Amino acid sequence: MEEDGGAPPGFVAEAVNLFIREADRILAELAGLMKQPVVDVDKADALVRQLKGSCISIGAKKLSVSCTHFRQFYKEKPKGCLFVLTLLRNEFYDVRNKFQTMMHLEQQIAAYGPK
Repeated sequence: MEEDGGAPPGFVAEAVNLFIREADRILAELAGLMKQPVVDVDKADALVRQLKGSCISIGAKKLSVSCTHFRQFYKEKPKGCLFVLTLLRNEFYDVRNKFQTMMHLEQQIAAYGPK
């Protein structure tokens, strides 16, 4: 995760951490919405579009595609979305774990690198 020469130190790590927090919050809100007797499709759509935009910004392409699939599914069958939401959440967990591993490795490299 090489940082741009003009970016302040820690910028990439902060962007990744912000993405993880926001995506986690959005997924929790979606889970709450999908458990309601009547799903507010407009609110769900806004949340999924927000998550997809964050995915595109951070480079999480597979998660972005999963957002598209989720949107298509819940617009057709809002009641049966919890399974598809679980798939979306699992894709997020995979991306989150990869980012956390990369940040951990970066910290180790920085700790042992030239001072």
